[in-house]
Amino acid sequence: MLEEILLLAGNDIPFLSAGVTIHQPKIKEIAYIGEENFFIGCQLLTFSKDSLEEEAKNNLIDIDNFDILMSIMNSQEASARICAMMVLALLFPTSLINVRENEIHLIDEEEGDTSIINKETYQEFKEIITQMFQLRRDEEEYKPKDDAAAKIAEKLKKGREKAAAMGAAGLLRARIRRDPWRRVARVGA
Repeated sequence: MLEEILLLAGNDIPFLSAGVTIHQPKIKEIAYIGEENFFIGCQLLTFSKDSLEEEAKNNLIDIDNFDILMSIMNSQEASARICAMMVLALLFPTSLINVRENEIHLIDEEEGDTSIINKETYQEFKEIITQMFQLRRDEEEYKPKDDAAAKIAEKLKKGREKAAAMGAAGLLRARIRRDPWRRVARVGA
């Protein structure tokens, strides 16, 4: 569990298992990629089979959440993948994002260091962004401290409701309204 003061201060969040920090994007940075793209990307990056209907869950019983994420991230036709890439670019602004078959490489453009999101690091990553963006699905509602936080919380709540209404099938069919950033569009080796 992240300390509330760290989240409120807007500091970068340590992602210890990957040896990198996650940038907390400002509202204007989120606005640059578009609110809908942001929520679609967040929903994909925090995907959970538990949100699916029983029949769909049963069809995916032998596949974990990370494998489903990587399947979509490696699909060239999935527009949700592009949204997720844009969110990753917000979270790791000094890194080149390179999606491999079973990993996401974050290559620091300044130092050349590579951090990796894989099966071992994914759960920590997912927990950090879930807390950072208040994406909890079944926990107590967030209680904002002031008017600005209340506005942000209300936008996040509406985005969660919209993403939930879209469901997994809608997530995969989501349309992109803006061109993706060129530096995050590289997929493959």
